[in-house]
Amino acid sequence: MESLTDEELACLQRFRSETDSQQPCPQAVLDKLMAKGLIEQKRLLALPVQPQRTGYQLTPAGRKVLNPSD
Repeated sequence: MESLTDEELACLQRFRSETDSQQPCPQAVLDKLMAKGLIEQKRLLALPVQPQRTGYQLTPAGRKVLNPSD
């Protein structure tokens, strides 16, 4: 895997402590992390009259980057 920039790594680390993060960093960084398979989008529970919302979560590959010994 190619190395992460400081900004990408900082964004990825935010997911370590946040179980449900809607947008913890710039969309361009999120897009790069998704393209690398380190995070994924997920639907958030919404009320019927609200627009659908999405959040982000670590993938197994993202967890491995943060905890290489696991």
